[in-house]
Amino acid sequence: RTVSLVDPTNHDSQLDYALPDSGEPMYFGLSPFKNELWVADRANEQLLILKMAGATLSLDGTIPIPAGPFHAIITQTKTSMYPIMYTICDIAKVIVAHDVTTRRY
Repeated sequence: RTVSLVDPTNHDSQLDYALPDSGEPMYFGLSPFKNELWVADRANEQLLILKMAGATLSLDGTIPIPAGPFHAIITQTKTSMYPIMYTICDIAKVIVAHDVTTRRY
């Protein structure tokens, strides 16, 4: 169970990042202005925050979330003062909004 970075010009895999604790990546959100990839880990009921530097990823934090993360999206624009990561959890039947800047919900 990995997250892969792929070169969009030739489709070659640049990196395969193994999620900790046999994580199960479902969806992800990209925060381009913070160079972060937020990955919903269904198996461990958490968001993994991966810092991107070139073709490398490193774990920068985790946030516990309700059971069953199924879908996720980050709403962020260059002028957005409050980028939000929405996580839809089908087992808990909730939608959680996380502040990307403070990493709280």
